[in-house]
Amino acid sequence: MSVSERLLLLLKEEGINQSIFSKKTGYPRTNLNNFITGITKTPKIDLIIAIHTYFPHWNTRYLLVNQGEKFDVGRNGTLNSLDSNNKDELELKVILLEDQLRNCKEHLKDKEKIISLLSKK
Repeated sequence: MSVSERLLLLLKEEGINQSIFSKKTGYPRTNLNNFITGITKTPKIDLIIAIHTYFPHWNTRYLLVNQGEKFDVGRNGTLNSLDSNNKDELELKVILLEDQLRNCKEHLKDKEKIISLLSKK
C-alpha cells in the first residue's frame, strides 16, 4: 500500500473527505488532491505536519513508511489522548452526518413520491 493509499485510508476511517480535511487542517485541497492522484510523488512536510497536528492518534511512521501500528499507542496500550482538537473533529463529523442524513431524507421522499405515482396507475 502506498503513502497516498494510506492517506485515503485515514480519510475513510476518520469519516471525512478531502474538502473537510482541508478545512480542518488548512492544508490546500488542491495540494492534497495532487498528492493522492500521484501528480505530486512525495508528501510535503506541511502535509505531514497537518496530519500529525490534527490526527495525533494516527502513527505518522505507519502513514509514511508503513511501519508500526496504524494508531499511535501509548505505553499503557491505549490510544494517546486526543488533544483539544477532538471536539472540533467531532463537530465536523456531526455536520457531515447531518448533511448525509438530510440527503437521505430527501432521497427517501423522492422514492415515496415515485411509489405513490406508480401505485395510482
